[in-house]
Amino acid sequence: MSAAASGSVGWPAHLHVGHPMALRSGDRIAVVSPCGPVLDHRLLDAAIALLSSWGLRVVEGANVRAAAGHLAGTDEQRTADLNAAIADPAVSAIWVARGGYGLTRILDGIDWAALAAHPKIIVGFSDVSALLLAAWQRIGLVTVHGPFVGRLTVQPHGVRDRLRRLLFGDPELPPLTGTPLRGAPATRVRVPLIGGNLTVLAALAGTPDAVNAAGHVLLLEEVGEAPYRVDRLLTQLRHSGALDGVAGVAVGAAVRCDPPLTRPSSTFADVIADRLGDRGIPVVTDLPIGHMPDQSAVLHGGKVTLDGATGQLEAHDRLPLRA
Repeated sequence: MSAAASGSVGWPAHLHVGHPMALRSGDRIAVVSPCGPVLDHRLLDAAIALLSSWGLRVVEGANVRAAAGHLAGTDEQRTADLNAAIADPAVSAIWVARGGYGLTRILDGIDWAALAAHPKIIVGFSDVSALLLAAWQRIGLVTVHGPFVGRLTVQPHGVRDRLRRLLFGDPELPPLTGTPLRGAPATRVRVPLIGGNLTVLAALAGTPDAVNAAGHVLLLEEVGEAPYRVDRLLTQLRHSGALDGVAGVAVGAAVRCDPPLTRPSSTFADVIADRLGDRGIPVVTDLPIGHMPDQSAVLHGGKVTLDGATGQLEAHDRLPLRA
């Protein structure tokens, strides 16, 4: 059961939207920038062409290429684009152009009632973890933790094909394989997967959208953080109670989280073992989820099996096909 269904984070207990419908050829996709500004317009243009080759009709938000300091336009512009895509009955999916920072600033301005009434696919990760988590905990909406539009053309062909199959409702996606954490229980759990970027999840602690991972597999991924910072972030989650009752942890392969060369340091793997290895739950690391070039997409809120013996993460849900 989702946090939305239980009412445990203060949102209406009756809201549990579930899965949006899978895409099909001819569907309209809205590209928006609710976080940082687009840095490479050529990559964005190439990705839009790629999505068009999948048979999708791509429309850009009015402010998708805007910039206001470190943000992709003002809070008002970014919120307006997101809400316009939510309100448009012709839009089947909302796909974020780029991450960076900015979504936590506009969470309360999103028209959640409209999204609950007309659920759509939402795709993104990193800073967009705040949106995916809020959508799950506020209205019970399953979303897609996957690459930004601007990253699509730098992904290997096989990874892009897996993403396309997920979005179009293919039920035969192979499991992802990581590394079981040594010393953690070699057990299996079958529950929904939620979470995302570790920095974002730690920043949400103490807010109405703080992650409630009880009864879930918690997904964690990180980029560009030294091991001591990863330690600090995980300790924040521990102290805030975010890990209380968590059923398992799926950790994406760390990117640029190497220890410094100029002073003593633990490794990323050391910190994961120290901060998560005492929970008595299966923990799998090195999964191909996050900021790596071969980034695999997963359903945020979708039911998975996490196997602490084999290191496999197997999805059981799919986006439902339309008649």
